[in-house]
Amino acid sequence: MSKENVKALCLRFDLANEDECRAYDYLQNRDKAEFGSYTKLVSRAVNEFFERRARLEADPYFETREKEDAFIARVLDAVRYASPSVPASQEVKAENDENVEAMFAFLDGFE
Repeated sequence: MSKENVKALCLRFDLANEDECRAYDYLQNRDKAEFGSYTKLVSRAVNEFFERRARLEADPYFETREKEDAFIARVLDAVRYASPSVPASQEVKAENDENVEAMFAFLDGFE
């Protein structure tokens, strides 16, 4: 890494400002194994912020679809978790199997 490629930036946080205080706390309490330096954390946060903002400007429904996808994933997980598991030795009516499969196929269509 040459000095020509490095740019220094100084940040100042006003701890009386709620947003700046929270940002400072996040930096101080970061996962040091994942973010060994402030630079890694700030770079990722700034890039994700502006990339998300650009996607929202390009696609006004992006955020809505993102929320819908997360909701559908939670519903599918809940249905899969709540569906009774039947031991292999038990006889199960074919009609019930077909209904459960149809239900999962229908719900999978939302993914």
